[in-house]
Amino acid sequence: MPAIPAYRDPLGEVILAGTSLTPDSDGVVRAAAAVAEALGARLHLAHFLPSPELPPEIGDLVPALAPRPEEERERDAVEALLEQIERTGIEPALICGTTVTGGVAHRLLSRMAASLDASLVVVGAREPTGAAPRLLGSTAERVVRSGVAPVLVVRDELAMPPSALATVDLSPASAAAFGAGLHWLARLDASEVTALFVVSPFQGRVAGAAVDYETAVGAARTELARLCEEHGAGLPRPVEAVVRRGVPRAYILEEAARRGSDLILLGSHGRSGYQRFLLGSVSEEVLRCATTSVLVLPAVEPEER
Repeated sequence: MPAIPAYRDPLGEVILAGTSLTPDSDGVVRAAAAVAEALGARLHLAHFLPSPELPPEIGDLVPALAPRPEEERERDAVEALLEQIERTGIEPALICGTTVTGGVAHRLLSRMAASLDASLVVVGAREPTGAAPRLLGSTAERVVRSGVAPVLVVRDELAMPPSALATVDLSPASAAAFGAGLHWLARLDASEVTALFVVSPFQGRVAGAAVDYETAVGAARTELARLCEEHGAGLPRPVEAVVRRGVPRAYILEEAARRGSDLILLGSHGRSGYQRFLLGSVSEEVLRCATTSVLVLPAVEPEER
């Protein structure tokens, strides 16, 4: 695996964006540039060349099938990256660096994010093969799992400033990530923010005994309102607190679609954190099935009160 040199932009904050260089990834690059402009940050674009599909030995037997030399592939990728920058209309002054190298995309993106001290990683929801936009096993999901930085998973385009649906499960870890997420939305000057907590049937039982569902909902409304007041002061409008009853994944997706949210905010899973992502967890299912862009905050250790 190639070495990733340590690098800090002397002018400040860095946003790292991965691109496949195809027109399908233009929306990802434009979204990353728009976020960088909103934050007063600069943009580093990265493309990772996939390994040749055929081993070199095949070329010895059938020259026409020989893999192209890496230098040639890198040169073509650099030209394609310059074309994408021109095609998307990004101001060159916004870009602090570019990287084109061979390797496993999710591993190198995570390493680069740490090396650049990137405040945000921006990736596309779709693989460059054009596969269906489900994230299991994809570059996007694996970068999210690394927990190295917040990750913006872009589907198509991202309106700026965005309207957002911010989810929370009211556990201490999730509440801390929710607060960090509202800080991000304030920096993006989010036009409208709705905070959502869904009371699931499992939260209507304590130690195997049924509890009053209305009591659980009332307590949730009080706590969610407190979190919104505590963390939403920097937003242009007050955060609307919404509590629903039912299956969390379904209600999160339904609420985002009903409101036409540009962005869904996901905080840390209250029990496991993103580095221990559980198959079938609410956060993972929302990340897979959402039809809009998703901003994922890594696990945050709550401050002691």
